[in-house]
Amino acid sequence: SVALLDAVAPETREFTDDTATREVRGAARASVRPIYDLDSRALLDAIDHLVSAGFDPAVQARLEQALRAVYSRRIVGSRTLLPATGRVTLRDPRASRERDEDAPAAALSLDEARLLALWALRQAGSRPQEVRSAGSFLQDLVTPNMVFNGALTESRRQEAAERIEPLIVRIPKGKVLLRRGEVVGEDAARTLAGYVRAATAQRSGRALLGSALFMALLLFFMSRYVDLY
Repeated sequence: SVALLDAVAPETREFTDDTATREVRGAARASVRPIYDLDSRALLDAIDHLVSAGFDPAVQARLEQALRAVYSRRIVGSRTLLPATGRVTLRDPRASRERDEDAPAAALSLDEARLLALWALRQAGSRPQEVRSAGSFLQDLVTPNMVFNGALTESRRQEAAERIEPLIVRIPKGKVLLRRGEVVGEDAARTLAGYVRAATAQRSGRALLGSALFMALLLFFMSRYVDLY
C-alpha cells in the first residue's frame, strides 16, 4: 500500500514495540553459550575402580595406560548436542570454576571412546586374550567427562532474556509517521498499529476516537489509491 497523504501524529504517545522486544530478547538468549559440566575426577575415579579390581600389576599398568590415553580427550555421551562451531562454556562443579572455549571438534562420543580404549590397550602391549578378558571391564570404566547441562543453559538463557526491558517507542506530537507517496512497509505498519493501540491506555474516549478517525482516514486514502491505480 502507498500513503496518499502525510500521516502526522495528533498527540504524543508511547507504546511497547512487542516485535522488537522479542527480537532483542531472542538475541540475548542466543548469546548464552551451551554449558557443559566437566568431571575433573573422571580419570581418577576410573583408576580407583581399576586398582580395587585387583589385577596383576602388569595388567593393571596396561589398563591404566589405556585409560589415560582415552581420558586425555573430551568424552561426551553423544555429539548430537555438541555444536560443530562456536564456543561453549565449560564448568567444573567440583572446583566451582568455568571458562569459555571453542567447541571441542575432536570430542569423542562414548561409543568412540570405548572403542579407543580397546585400541589403546592393544597399543599398551596387551595380547588378544588379555584384551578379550579385560576389555569389557576397561570399557565400563570409560564414562563421559563432559556433560551438557541443559537445565542450567536454559535457566541462564531465560535470565538473559528477562534482563531486557520492554522496548518503548515514543512518538511526539507532530511527528510525520508516513509521507505522501511512501510505501507502507512492515515497520511503518507496526508503528502505526502501536500508535493507535496506545490510545486505549491513555486518558479518554476522545483520544481513542481521534486515533480511530486518524487510522480510518489513512486507510481510506490508501484504499482509494489502490482502487484508482
